[in-house]
Amino acid sequence: MNTAENDLPLFAWSPPSATMIPFPASKRVGKIRRVAEMMRQRQGKEKALVAYWSRVIDDMTSQLDRAGFRPETIAKELFDFEASVNAEMARLSLLDRYRTRP
Repeated sequence: MNTAENDLPLFAWSPPSATMIPFPASKRVGKIRRVAEMMRQRQGKEKALVAYWSRVIDDMTSQLDRAGFRPETIAKELFDFEASVNAEMARLSLLDRYRTRP
């Protein structure tokens, strides 16, 4: 047998590499609004607030980890998500302030 016959492209094939990109957590508007509202309902109840936030972050971390994302990517997504939730909470506070004005 000739080496050209053994050198078929099938034997040299390897799966193509791909870069996974998560859907930006900071753009999950529905989740951000829901979490911000739940956090506002728990204001003044520190233990409940911390427990809820921890559960949200743990769930998102698990989801991203199961999908195969690297720890650095997960940390960035969670940081961006937290910033978005804080911005939404500030927006809701301003809305409340202006709604109560005479």
